Amino acid sequence: MTVDKSLIHEVNQSLGRCILHSGFMEKFYTNFKASHPSIPPFFVKTNMATQHKLLKEGITFLLMSAGGSAFAQTEMKKLGVRHDPSHLNVKPELYRYWVEALMKTVKEFDQNFTAELDKKWRTALQIGIQQMIDSYQTPQKLA
Repeated sequence: MTVDKSLIHEVNQSLGRCILHSGFMEKFYTNFKASHPSIPPFFVKTNMATQHKLLKEGITFLLMSAGGSAFAQTEMKKLGVRHDPSHLNVKPELYRYWVEALMKTVKEFDQNFTAELDKKWRTALQIGIQQMIDSYQTPQKLA
């Protein structure tokens, strides 16, 4: 499944407006860690500067995957394996906290944020999130 390219374009524009602000990534992780008590332990030994780069890359792959990029879909499968029970063990029910923290942060940083844009973000993210959940349910080895 893919979504309309114009939707992906609008969400990418929103992401660009957010990333222009140097505090976007930090605020996302503040929101994410505060969203559920089981989330902070995942980041105890994490180099957050590296994690910020991985977040930007992950969001980009999520959006590209939703737009139909075969390369991004492959990358999402790899990311799903990295988060499956044999590796980081990120349970599927935690992805909703990730999405909510992201949307809270986007709302704060994108001056053009609207309820319609929120819906577009969620539509675009859902495809890749489902890939992550599918990977969790069928664990594989990291390549």
